[in-house]
Amino acid sequence: MHHAAARMGCLIKQPIDATFRASTVVATRTQGTHAASQLGLLHPVHLQQEQRLVCTHAAQAGQPVHTTPTVSREHRVKRLRGLSADDFRHPLDQQNTSIVRALPGMELIAKTLMGPVAEQVLLLENIATSLKTGPDQLPTIHNLLLEAAEVLQMEPPELYVRQNPMPNAYTLAITGHKPFIVIHTSLLELLTLPELQAVIAHELGHLKCDHGLWLTIANVLASGTVSLLPLISGTVEDALLRWLRAAELTCDRAALLVAQDPTVVIGALMKLAGGSPMFAHELSVDAFLQQACSTVRLMLCKGC
Repeated sequence: MHHAAARMGCLIKQPIDATFRASTVVATRTQGTHAASQLGLLHPVHLQQEQRLVCTHAAQAGQPVHTTPTVSREHRVKRLRGLSADDFRHPLDQQNTSIVRALPGMELIAKTLMGPVAEQVLLLENIATSLKTGPDQLPTIHNLLLEAAEVLQMEPPELYVRQNPMPNAYTLAITGHKPFIVIHTSLLELLTLPELQAVIAHELGHLKCDHGLWLTIANVLASGTVSLLPLISGTVEDALLRWLRAAELTCDRAALLVAQDPTVVIGALMKLAGGSPMFAHELSVDAFLQQACSTVRLMLCKGC
């Protein structure tokens, strides 16, 4: 969910602007109170089949993740039966995914990156240096994963917490192994529980929409484990950049479906852009949205 540079390293010359993504989240809002109706994404059948799910481990808004949560059975999230990726996939995601898959040379890049040895190194490098969440290990975070997966109607992947001072989260899909999500410990210090769940939901959105292969390639490139400079043309680079932007928009929608509160998703984006635990009380979502609007206006003026 974090900055594109963290995902793509030197491959990406332009960042995915957090303010632009925040303005996109706002643009999807309507007067409805239901997360799906706010987005205008779901077909009527899904709205009719919606159920209410009691989240016994959900935290109240504004509660830091590093404090003991106040469990409240009154805090509920929606459960949408039959939810498919296409119900909330951003149109640009669908369009650019088709373009990337059709690019000549992409199969070679994928095969070069994700050979058996590379996959094994990538898998061990992540899971051997992280904590796997579960009922007996970081259960609060594990339950946030289970709740988000329930809302998005998907099997929960494994979730690991890794010691790292850079706030980030990423998803990896390895052949023959269950997909897994990695979140950095700095996110636990930076975000509230609802914001952390939005980040987890964003990563789940990547899996729900079958972004796994291309995200894994992006993360390998960012790690510097494999050099593909001779294989990457300007066309491929541009296509991957466009795809990443579109994929992030889709997954911000997944985060909004789970959070059911645009201020939670926008707050997470704001903190990823420049938040600090010490000055959390001075952060303003409204000011960030004003900045986002200014960013969009500037992009439009430049013909972006």
